Amino acid sequence: MNFSESRLIGEKIRFLGHDITDNIENADMIVVNACSVREHAEERALGWISSISSDKAKIYAVGCLAAHVPQKLKNAGADYVSREIKWDEFPSAGGERAFSMKEEDLPIDYEISIVKGCDRFCSYCIVPYLRGEVQSLSPEEIFADIERCAAKGGAVFNLLGQNVNRYNYRGYKFSTLLEDVSHIDGVKKLTFLTSHPADLTEEIVLKVAQNDKILKSFHLPYQTGSDKLLNRMKRGYNSEGYKNKIRMIRNILPSMRLTTDIMVGLPGETEKDFRDTLDVAEEVRFDEAYMFAYSPRKGTLENLVPERIEKETAGKRLSELITVQNSISLEKKKERLNQKDTVFMKSLSRKGDFTLGILSDFSPVLVDAPYQRGKEAEIVLTELKGATLFGRLVQ
Repeated sequence: MNFSESRLIGEKIRFLGHDITDNIENADMIVVNACSVREHAEERALGWISSISSDKAKIYAVGCLAAHVPQKLKNAGADYVSREIKWDEFPSAGGERAFSMKEEDLPIDYEISIVKGCDRFCSYCIVPYLRGEVQSLSPEEIFADIERCAAKGGAVFNLLGQNVNRYNYRGYKFSTLLEDVSHIDGVKKLTFLTSHPADLTEEIVLKVAQNDKILKSFHLPYQTGSDKLLNRMKRGYNSEGYKNKIRMIRNILPSMRLTTDIMVGLPGETEKDFRDTLDVAEEVRFDEAYMFAYSPRKGTLENLVPERIEKETAGKRLSELITVQNSISLEKKKERLNQKDTVFMKSLSRKGDFTLGILSDFSPVLVDAPYQRGKEAEIVLTELKGATLFGRLVQ
């Protein structure tokens, strides 16, 4: 979400006549769009603002963090603090203008916000309190944003929301939006983030499976395998219900790439709860997982359940989970070796010796082939180095 919002902020700033600099020392204004979902992210943002605070550049602090801890931001050195920038108060640099970049410098992938806020009110999460309840952007607004990005060279689009499955603009639903976006000129590949297990429907999965432009991937957080904790978290499903969603996805498309979020160290988590979480990971066998220890946030689960988990215990559980999941991820990648797939070329690799692309299921791959922006080609996966897949063109 922050990437998408930051892009729009940057476009508006340029439109008002300002230049964007890569060197912070040259800046007259610095806009910090900061997240407050996790405590660590909040601390990093506050520390960074404090480190760059000076008399030279005005600091504009916006985003969730500005809504959550406005006074802390001011204390850290921010000159302007607001959930969203009030553009009528933002300094202009001589009027409105268009701007251009060389084609090779233009991004090929874009993040597009389609839903703001969340109305799930999971007991561990502060998002609904910071971003408000669900607001679906109009199709016209979304199409215009995508068309603008496609005109600048965009070809891969990631539709974003705290829960994209809840997208519903006056009866116009997410599955219909996916289909319509796929037909916009310039859209070559399409994906989305994040889905909520309680709201994922067969209709959405079928749309992903049947549309060639939609990458065959679902990010479906399960958070914990403990039914007791899922109930406390107010997730709206239990572990068996979650696994039923996975079975539904794999019945429709067995090769669908599945990624997830997993938390350990939740208040009240017993050793059995943790083992239940490991059991789900081992049974489902996710392709990738984002794993982290629970981060207490004021007004959430931490205040409702007094049974705190020691950091050392949470750390050990997280380490064990990471070991198990990383092993599964590597095994699944090894299973793909010597198989063919389609690659979409996105850029040169960091060293410039390979082409960086995405496979049909959104997996990254390095291809031993000349880079051709936006080209699709058939490749065979030849090697796994560390956690990175490599491939070569099929002759």
